[in-house]
Amino acid sequence: MTLRKPLDYPSVWRREDMEGRDDWIRLFSDAELEEIRAALPRRFGAPGFGRADFPLPVLGPRLADMVDELENGRGFVM
Repeated sequence: MTLRKPLDYPSVWRREDMEGRDDWIRLFSDAELEEIRAALPRRFGAPGFGRADFPLPVLGPRLADMVDELENGRGFVM
């Protein structure tokens, strides 16, 4: 099958499109890492746990941005 016109979506990229760029790399701040560390010792019963059981007021909004990038953007973050 031959495409008649190029695909033009954020998730359509080539290696050379990402070379030399680092906007897809996400580094966690000290506060975000501390939230993760504080949450790790907690025990959750599966199924039946949710956001209220795992509060991440600092990291939560960034995770939501990462999910959006996965679903609607280039399709990956690191």
